[in-house]
Amino acid sequence: MIRKDGFRSWGVIVLVGLALTIAHSDRVLLAIAAPHLIEQQHITGTGLGLLLSAFSWTYMVAQLPSGWLVDRFGPKRVLTIGFIGWSLVSAMTGLSTVFSVLLLCRMLLGVFEAPLYAVAHAVMASLFTDRRRALATAIYSKGVSLGPAIGTAAGSYVMMAYGWSEMFVIVGLGSLLFLIPWIAFAPSRQALAPSSQESRKIDWSEARKLLMNRSVLGVSVGYFGFLYLYYIYATWLPTYLSKERGLDTEQIAWMATVPFLISMAAGPVTGWFTDWLIGRGMSQTVVRKCAIGLGLLLGGAIVPAAFATDGYEAAVLFVIALVGQSISAANMLALPSAIAPEGRAGLVGSFQQMFGAAGGVVSPLLTGILYDQGHDFKAAILCAAAMLVLSGFCFLILLQRVERIASPDLAEPA
Repeated sequence: MIRKDGFRSWGVIVLVGLALTIAHSDRVLLAIAAPHLIEQQHITGTGLGLLLSAFSWTYMVAQLPSGWLVDRFGPKRVLTIGFIGWSLVSAMTGLSTVFSVLLLCRMLLGVFEAPLYAVAHAVMASLFTDRRRALATAIYSKGVSLGPAIGTAAGSYVMMAYGWSEMFVIVGLGSLLFLIPWIAFAPSRQALAPSSQESRKIDWSEARKLLMNRSVLGVSVGYFGFLYLYYIYATWLPTYLSKERGLDTEQIAWMATVPFLISMAAGPVTGWFTDWLIGRGMSQTVVRKCAIGLGLLLGGAIVPAAFATDGYEAAVLFVIALVGQSISAANMLALPSAIAPEGRAGLVGSFQQMFGAAGGVVSPLLTGILYDQGHDFKAAILCAAAMLVLSGFCFLILLQRVERIASPDLAEPA
């Protein structure tokens, strides 16, 4: 057994964060290539939205099996297999020139990346106490910001040097180097298991009751609204900067990277501060909700950013919005392991990710449809703002208390 909050615990969570960084780097590669695909293959906004959302179709469906796999076989084995799969699929995408094959590759990418957050939640529940959970979450969740930043910058320059196809191959195969430290350092399932409940089989009636629990529903549906906005950044930002702001590939690399890099500091700082407040005796419910509410409020800066006429003003507002997202994410992702019944952190995390992935299905596709209709992104941004309101309702009102759900009764259904 590994000591909670110990040195090895922090090492493992850093590796999980590195895996998340690589995964989110892979996800944005298609968004980088999107302006070229529109020109070279004459793909419409709706067609591009279909491609960009295809990842989330299978990612969403695979969440529940992923949570079960992680709880059954352990994070080390599941992430190793998934990582190999998504790296190879990413490389294969570069060899695909037919729309249907590109679509298939994106769907396979969603399958193999699906266990990521279930792995993270299982590690969090086993290796960290409540007093350190938000900081640990902030560390690994930096991959959400760092991945797009690195992927956009590195991918853009590789694409300018070699082409968009080569970009996928180089990034996909190069990512496999991660497996060296992961296999060497990650603990086995036995070293992570907190109790005998971890290995018990899933009772699907229990899983159904768990999903209908008010707290689980709040953190899950709320994450749908939150990730709806994130997926606009992750999938459409390069095309927005190209079509709306008239930037070239090198300028896009900077404008799409810098806001993510600046926002990165907000997560660990907020995570440390909220953990400190909880350690000082403040209510975990109050602390988490205040941080999430502040982040969502700042995230609304995307609306004036879309309507700003000055490019620098828009960039500043994008930074503010992404800082808000970073603040919220650190606390949203700490919730599944805080409220899950013993041995079910992976499953509750999978519920949250399943609903979040649904945001990834709807967001890119609806954005593409709205772009085709209006030939700009204003309607899509206003729709994203409405999703932030939904997210706020779920996390601040539907979720009443941040506390572990009683098992097996799973009280307080929605």
